[in-house]
Amino acid sequence: MKAFTREQSIDLFSAKFSKGDGCWEWTASRNRNGYGNFRSRTFFPGELLAHRISWLIHKGDIPAGLQVLHNCDNPCCVRPDHLFLGTMVDNMKDMAAKGRHATKRGTEHLPRGAAHHYAQRGPKITRQQACDIRASRASNKALSDFLEVDRSLISKIRTGRIWK
Repeated sequence: MKAFTREQSIDLFSAKFSKGDGCWEWTASRNRNGYGNFRSRTFFPGELLAHRISWLIHKGDIPAGLQVLHNCDNPCCVRPDHLFLGTMVDNMKDMAAKGRHATKRGTEHLPRGAAHHYAQRGPKITRQQACDIRASRASNKALSDFLEVDRSLISKIRTGRIWK
């Protein structure tokens, strides 16, 4: 198996995101939490989160005990100036300050609907559309064709699994 040089690894990495005016969105593989995954031979051993690789490329090493955090709160963002170093405690404080944490009473402070990071990946359904889907007598297929979304999304909305 051929090992990649630093430059080859950086070229491979750079081909997997799109630059915009705001975030640089990771377009390749993502984990279930929306963070980009990147695997490269030798230079970045193993599989690492894409925003950590971005930090390594643009800013250097990540000291032990620190994490790479997002100013933009977009897990798939790899733009270096949207990233900063912090501890797990810093990450939890940042999350709480922005109202993205679960409480003992439940998860009412977590992002919901169009604000949830999974909703940023694909077609967006608004709160009003979710209400209209529940109230509609049309079939799941008809609604999915009209809204240009997957039929399973319509089913999840109607059964209350999402957009509660």
